[in-house]
Amino acid sequence: MRKTFVFACATLLADPAAATTVLVNTLADDGSNACPATCTLRAAIASAAAGSEIRFAPVLTASATPDAPAKVALKGNELVVDKTLSIIGPADGVLMVSGEHQSRVFHVTAGQVELANLRIANGSVLGQAGGDAGGGGLRVETSTTVSLIGCAFENNTASGGMGAPSGAGGGAYGGAIYSAGTLAIGSSSFTGNAATGGMGGMGTPSIFVPPAPPTPGGPGGPGGASVGGAIYLASGVMDAHNITVFDNTATGGSGGPGGFGPLPGPPGPGGSASSGAVEGTTGTNLSLAFATIAANLASAAVGQNAGVGGVTAPNASIRSSLLAANLRQVGGGSTSTANCSIASLSAAGANLSSDASCTGFTLTNTAVAFKPGARVGGTWNLLPLRHSAVIDAAQDCTLPGGTLLTVDQGSLPRPMDGNGDGVAQCDLGATEADYVFVDGMDG
Repeated sequence: MRKTFVFACATLLADPAAATTVLVNTLADDGSNACPATCTLRAAIASAAAGSEIRFAPVLTASATPDAPAKVALKGNELVVDKTLSIIGPADGVLMVSGEHQSRVFHVTAGQVELANLRIANGSVLGQAGGDAGGGGLRVETSTTVSLIGCAFENNTASGGMGAPSGAGGGAYGGAIYSAGTLAIGSSSFTGNAATGGMGGMGTPSIFVPPAPPTPGGPGGPGGASVGGAIYLASGVMDAHNITVFDNTATGGSGGPGGFGPLPGPPGPGGSASSGAVEGTTGTNLSLAFATIAANLASAAVGQNAGVGGVTAPNASIRSSLLAANLRQVGGGSTSTANCSIASLSAAGANLSSDASCTGFTLTNTAVAFKPGARVGGTWNLLPLRHSAVIDAAQDCTLPGGTLLTVDQGSLPRPMDGNGDGVAQCDLGATEADYVFVDGMDG
């Protein structure tokens, strides 16, 4: 059964009951286009009329488990969606759509698209000849709307291309998602995604042709920048709630080596890095509610500065969320916690930051410890340890606009009495803790 989430953009079709359903009945990605007889996911997307729902035959996941999911393994080409569609997987994380480290997974070029209950994994996009790259799992173009419901983005990568001789490496923008449209996310997770700037090009060689003196080698090109280990907003809006963004990285590209020879050239400077979790560029708007953003890393190359490890945005609204232990690493040096760099931050209700970088948060310089991450309801969840400051700390259980939130990221009920005081109150972040469960597990 499909899960139901409180989500402003969850229903994109004008009349879901009247939508045509196209049934995927094979996990293959062999280029066939024979729906309904032998209907691959790629063929279903190509053949479905605008406004259709695409679902998966139950037999495809009958023996699958979250630890051994059924997998649609792409064969080197991304899935392009150019019309309004809903692609709906089964519950509990038993279906993965994988780029197999050969291609991006989804590319939405037009329409209003819903992706639900899918594990979007192992997507990879590489810039060519010093070119930029973005969105290993999903790329969203302008004038499109994408709704993500109950999705898990895992181990997707975007890598800038290596520079031409003495040229700059390409930038990497969003390991999991690059969005220039409208992005709405509910009850989803982002783990193990990475954006890596491209290596700078090698300098031209030093040439020695006697009796003339040797010519000096050219300098190596600069490494490419890396922005948004999980998500990069190039334009538009991102509205998200009940999300976990954990263990994603943005890594600046290495500077290119100097030209070799008798008078070798100097190496190029490395690339910068910013926002291991989420970054929005000028003109974007970001809204987060009941979000857990933890242990992400922005790591600059040698000699370069790094931005924050957590969230960078020109404008952001954050409500009932926690940002903890997001790290920045100056190239070749030490790490430090840096959760927020937001020019205009509206902090609503209670929020927690493990440092003092998030202006207006009610709890700052407050550490949070978590149990080991676990998959709950198909997405990756982090449960705070017993007696954590985030338990029962939300001022209310509402989303921006006043909608009451009744479940957490894993569809467990909100609120619960997590601290045993007899009063049920929502926790900060994506996961709701039950006091009896936490106490029993933590002793």
